[in-house]
Amino acid sequence: MAVQRLGSGPASEQLAADVAGWQAAYASWQAAVTERELELARADRRVLAATGGLRVAKWRAACQRRRIATVGDARLRARALRARPAVEEALAGRERVVAQSGEMVLVARLALAEASKRLVSYGPLGTQVTGLSVAELRRLARRPARSTPEGQQRRS
Repeated sequence: MAVQRLGSGPASEQLAADVAGWQAAYASWQAAVTERELELARADRRVLAATGGLRVAKWRAACQRRRIATVGDARLRARALRARPAVEEALAGRERVVAQSGEMVLVARLALAEASKRLVSYGPLGTQVTGLSVAELRRLARRPARSTPEGQQRRS
């Protein structure tokens, strides 16, 4: 997204600076989201490996099972109990990843909101130079809530 020649003067220089700042903030936000998704995928694979291929809910149920009806149930419970320390460590690691990467995404998103707010003030010109609609630019200009973003904490 290159800034077109809009003339010279302080106003066009300020617009060019704001567009460059927005592009940097947008790229930073996209990189943070991508990094978060990669880290969560790695953490989920570690959890899956620690549970021996079981979903976390099934692993928890096997650990808490009181009544053992078959030999298979007994083996599943024994395997789940043996894996408990590794699984709890992997789950704690996943929670750390969620917190750390969520904070990185939030910081990048706040910077993007500030840069988008500056571009919204230019009106249609701001949307023209970014290639986004007015609604999209205004949505990006809203400050995100400080809670975890949607989709960040998936159920395992």
